[in-house]
Amino acid sequence: MSEGLKPLLSKYGKPALAAALLVALTVALFWPATGYDFLNFDDDRYVSGNEMVRKGLTLEGVRWAGRAVYESYWLPVMWLSYMVDASVFGAEPFGFHFTNILLHALNAALLFLLLHLWTKRLWPALFVAALFAWHPLRVESVAWIAERKDVLSGLFFLLSLLSYTWFSRRPVMGRDVPAALFMALGLLTKPILVTLPFLLLLLDYWPLERWGARRADGRVAWWGLISEKVLFWALGALFCVLTYYTQSVGKAIHSADAIPWVQRFVAVPVAYLFYLKKTFLPTDLRMIYGDLSTSLLLSAAAALVLVLLTLALLVAGRRSRAIPAGWFWFLGLLVPVIGIVRVGVVHVADRFTYLPSIGLAI
Repeated sequence: MSEGLKPLLSKYGKPALAAALLVALTVALFWPATGYDFLNFDDDRYVSGNEMVRKGLTLEGVRWAGRAVYESYWLPVMWLSYMVDASVFGAEPFGFHFTNILLHALNAALLFLLLHLWTKRLWPALFVAALFAWHPLRVESVAWIAERKDVLSGLFFLLSLLSYTWFSRRPVMGRDVPAALFMALGLLTKPILVTLPFLLLLLDYWPLERWGARRADGRVAWWGLISEKVLFWALGALFCVLTYYTQSVGKAIHSADAIPWVQRFVAVPVAYLFYLKKTFLPTDLRMIYGDLSTSLLLSAAAALVLVLLTLALLVAGRRSRAIPAGWFWFLGLLVPVIGIVRVGVVHVADRFTYLPSIGLAI
């Protein structure tokens, strides 16, 4: 072995091996799903009964994906990924399942490499990535073909974080474009990524430690951290408006007459505790849970628990910034699906935890 190769293997060999092992074990864990059939719950509308998808990647299909508002969403990248599957594997369920599994395994490896890059700690990074990848709450996002948007948007989400990390080391105009581009691709797959700019500010706190960075005049550059993310704020605002419009046209958004605002806000702390419970005690998992049982007393008790947890974790943050950062990652990324804006019949779902769960694992 050459002398020049030894330092590279010493520096990158273990992380690369760990990432490869994580991919292999994740694929093996979810491999039984490749033998599953289509479900008659969304799979039929998205794939098995969708002739545009079943034809594979065609010029007609690309045009349709670019202009179709289907199921009250505009998700062209998701449609194109299904069409590629149909072209490569045919219209049977195996290929669609396999791609979901592979995307999830790649997300696990990418998360591990990202955490290792941030912290230079192999085993904690591997633990967080494995907990994310193998938790029972991931089953719905991975084994359900119609939830391709979870695993595919997750890939673009993590690539955006990786690109932003590169930008943060030398934050000059133009270096943030790749991160913004990955965010845009993620939004074209699932609009839940509208919260990404806020997460980037949180990453500036930990692990990038840019909060408190001082300018030449000695003042803290708070405005700089906010203003440098103008591309991300613009994308988030654009897709908030776009998604609200498509949901309104599709009559998928419940009005205040159907679900009063007070009822929605009362249910928010209860929903957060629901996700915490399912994370630490993942039993009785279902595809449809229905509306959570709430009351003013139950909501007040849940809110008190959340406040006390937040205070305790902020105190713990004096020892490690990762603790409050992970907590606010979890709280923040759940905001679009926590029930303030009610879309469709689903109030809570396992799949909604796909990206927020990373914060709890941290």
